[in-house]
Amino acid sequence: MARTVNIPYDNDELTKGNLLFDFYKGTVTTPAGTESNLPARLDQAGHEYIRSLSIFVSMDADLTYEGDDDNVTTLKAGWNIIRSVLIKKIRIQTTFTQTPDVWACRLVASTSSTPSYQPGSQRITGGNRQTALTTADAYATKLLRDVEAFVHHTVYVLETGAANGLTFKIDASLDGVTFWNVYSDTAVAASGEKVVQLEGVYHHLRVQAKSTAAGNSATFTLNYGGMG
Repeated sequence: MARTVNIPYDNDELTKGNLLFDFYKGTVTTPAGTESNLPARLDQAGHEYIRSLSIFVSMDADLTYEGDDDNVTTLKAGWNIIRSVLIKKIRIQTTFTQTPDVWACRLVASTSSTPSYQPGSQRITGGNRQTALTTADAYATKLLRDVEAFVHHTVYVLETGAANGLTFKIDASLDGVTFWNVYSDTAVAASGEKVVQLEGVYHHLRVQAKSTAAGNSATFTLNYGGMG
């Protein structure tokens, strides 16, 4: 009997449109048309079908199965658990009228009828790194990220210039529209660094930065790490 195969996928920077998974051949095609390989493929692992799905989406989306476009399953923003299916290919679709313009999808497809991930059952992690960011005199958003899958958040700011510092703050939101401050204005000197650790159930985190000295820009690196 073939062993259970779990196929993960994680992408936080998807454009809107169709996200296509071919689990049998082990490929995923993004809405931008880029095809890449998944960590495993059914045809090489002795399986024909995926039998359960754990899917996180950062905005509402439609799920359809290969050859059955008329049968649409609505995925709500957050984690969605789908059991007792026999599938080789799926399509996850977001519409161009939705906001924001970038969305996230995290998925674990399993050949077991018991989903390999269920919210709260095990830790998941994610993050991103941005380098060579610059500041102006007024606060500007340097990171806006969906963090619904995480409850532990780490933000690391590294000022990489030799002359000018920066000031940053962190805001949170439950709906992506109304934000409140969770970490107030904090200065980072030239060539300095600051690590912020937060805990909370948020939908979005936003990091904004500005120059400490008016008229003088600063260059910095910004890292975010999350754990559920």
